[in-house]
Amino acid sequence: TSPHISPYLPSPAGASVETYLLERSRVTRQAEGERNYHIFYQLLAGASAAERQRWRLLPAASAPYVSGCVSVPTLDDAAGYAEFCEALGTFDAKAEEREALFLCLSALLHLGDVDFSEASSPVRGGEPQVEPVDPARLQVAAELLGLEPAALLAALTTRTVTALARGESESFSVRLDGAKTRHARDNLAKAVYSALFDWAVG
Repeated sequence: TSPHISPYLPSPAGASVETYLLERSRVTRQAEGERNYHIFYQLLAGASAAERQRWRLLPAASAPYVSGCVSVPTLDDAAGYAEFCEALGTFDAKAEEREALFLCLSALLHLGDVDFSEASSPVRGGEPQVEPVDPARLQVAAELLGLEPAALLAALTTRTVTALARGESESFSVRLDGAKTRHARDNLAKAVYSALFDWAVG
């Protein structure tokens, strides 16, 4: 937080908030004994039955991004969820904004549960054949993000390369292998969380 102090007033005249070094890697991987960001555990612990059904929430043990240190004796995650929802109301977040926020957070939990299998190309020297191990998990993540499953799959398993020759550019898609696809999945999760964080503090 950066306060703006007026030399003519005895109190701050305003303030601005900037995101500084958000630890994005924590969204997809935590060191032993560490947790992901609290909001994930608060959501899983405090959401009502109707919310859990609407957001298709996973049990923490089934969500790889948060399945490490699930509970901390000194923290009440359900109470934290209630406080977070109250804070959203204090900041006049609209109902549709809150719904979109929790849909995206739930989508990230599902995205971490999407894994991929890789098969060799039937053509010698051909591109790897990468497919989701369980397409239904990819579909849920896509639906929560408001995307078509095919579009999400393409975004995770391919990259676009643009080549310039003789003053003209040509773009084509290259299929990624399993390791790079998982890396793309994790990068997407980090980018979405970062955007949500910027919205929340902006």
